[in-house]
Amino acid sequence: SIVVRIRRGSISRRFLIRAGSLPPPPPRWMAFKGERWTVATLLPVGFVVWIISTIWILYTTLHLLPLLQLYEDPQNRDQIRYKRGVLQACISQALTFMMMICYLASILTDPGGIPDTPEWRQEITTREGRRRRNSGESDEKAKQKGHNKSFEVKHTGERRFCKWCDKFKPDRCHHCRVCKSCILRMDHHCPWIANCVGFRNHKYFLLLVFYSLVTVDYIVFTMSESVSRTITEETPARRRFLLVFCMTLSVIMCTLLHVFLGLHIMLTCRATTTIEFCEKRHRRVDAMNCVSYDHGICANLKAVLGHNPLFWLIPCGPPEGSGLYFDVAKNPKAMTSSADGSAAAGSLQDKLKDMRDAPRDLGGGGGGGRKCALVVGRARALQKVLKQQGFDVREWNRFSEGPKPGTPWPVIIDDGDASSSGERPSCSVCFLRYPGSADALDFALHGAASALPRGARLFIFGHVQEGVLSAPAAVSPLFKVKGRAFGTGDARILAAVRTKKKATQPFEAWLHHGSLDLGGPGGARPWVTVPGLFAGGLLDVMTKLLLDTLSPALPAGARVLDFGAGSGALGAGLLERGARRTAA
Repeated sequence: SIVVRIRRGSISRRFLIRAGSLPPPPPRWMAFKGERWTVATLLPVGFVVWIISTIWILYTTLHLLPLLQLYEDPQNRDQIRYKRGVLQACISQALTFMMMICYLASILTDPGGIPDTPEWRQEITTREGRRRRNSGESDEKAKQKGHNKSFEVKHTGERRFCKWCDKFKPDRCHHCRVCKSCILRMDHHCPWIANCVGFRNHKYFLLLVFYSLVTVDYIVFTMSESVSRTITEETPARRRFLLVFCMTLSVIMCTLLHVFLGLHIMLTCRATTTIEFCEKRHRRVDAMNCVSYDHGICANLKAVLGHNPLFWLIPCGPPEGSGLYFDVAKNPKAMTSSADGSAAAGSLQDKLKDMRDAPRDLGGGGGGGRKCALVVGRARALQKVLKQQGFDVREWNRFSEGPKPGTPWPVIIDDGDASSSGERPSCSVCFLRYPGSADALDFALHGAASALPRGARLFIFGHVQEGVLSAPAAVSPLFKVKGRAFGTGDARILAAVRTKKKATQPFEAWLHHGSLDLGGPGGARPWVTVPGLFAGGLLDVMTKLLLDTLSPALPAGARVLDFGAGSGALGAGLLERGARRTAA
């Protein structure tokens, strides 16, 4: 509902307009939300039309008309050449007609967009989720009532959402910046048709490439007769040039179309779009852990060309379905990389089973002692998996969480002390959540290295957007990388082995002593920071602005809670400015 306030003079009236009483929005041109036909979009289409027209006119006037001998007396015609000309004219014009029909269908057919229904709108979905939580309705009951599941999710495990269209994305749907709209099962945006290749026009696009290739193949094959005749017979220079030009242009298009059609046939048989193919190659996603829509070559072809094979080569009979939901070939694994390590847990299960050669715990060299694993950070799901694999889990978390306090440095036994006392170092393997910054990673690596003997294994896990792919360059010289990073979705896990390089320890060695001016009457004061804090533990521009803004507004003796804000610069600054008590 919309509340409209109209004010005339001193009289103010409010009108409640319900959504059902509003007129429907004007229909938009297919999936485009902006102006479709501009100079930039017309130029590629015009170039394609010019190539088609040029080849067709030259082929017709320089090859077909001489074969048909239309200006000759019927009794003086070479009947063999005439019949061959009629046959070639019928075949070539039929192929050209089919190509142009597919070209127009590719341009004018809506590739498919997200419907404007409640299930795809964020505010409706959020309200529905609140209703289900308040009523105690479970997710399983919601699915039974028709709530379909999306297999492609963000790295957080949430549904994919388009911030430009303000809608949730179905599986295999992507936003096109040219069309300014989300396209169902988007293959790619093709400037040659000034349209996206999506669920509803993918068949027409494939047939366009197919008939274009067959047409130019036929033209090259049949026109070679006329080109060869120009070599053996006396031919005007202008005619010879145009024949060679038409043949050259046809051969170029034939070569390009062979490669293009071969690529798209391969992708169609694998139930993969061009975007999905490029994403897998660019991100190096493990194909065994990805969502797969491959149900066999026949089923994959039906998903694009239609259910009836008799209409596969005819531009009619589009594929069945709405383009919003697709059957997967297998159940996908978790594709998240949340702070509890759920994405890494699924990929680590197989790795942990192969770690029989890992060093044993303190009490067991090669005997039956339990293996000890150091987990840096509160990765609950990962710790659960490790315990299931027979590990004695020890946690090191720098920061406090709830009633559980943080530990500045892992408790270890030094190598020298261990050798003299007959004991072994604490852990044989370490799992480190990528902290997100270079200095915090360096600090965590040295802390983990101090608890690991030479040859122990290290696994660093995190999300691609967090920068985990930069970890291989940071682990040296304390660790040596073993192989490439693996994982599911955008989550990555890097494996490394502990070297003999000694770590910088203890914790006091990482303290940075300096001074910090908080802007109070006391001036600069001594300040101690550690790696990995916000703004390096110092006073950044925005915090200083916040201090300057809050100070005049605080009443005398105000109580301030500074919770987890870097090294406590905000609380200390307010304390200098007259706050009675600061809790950090």
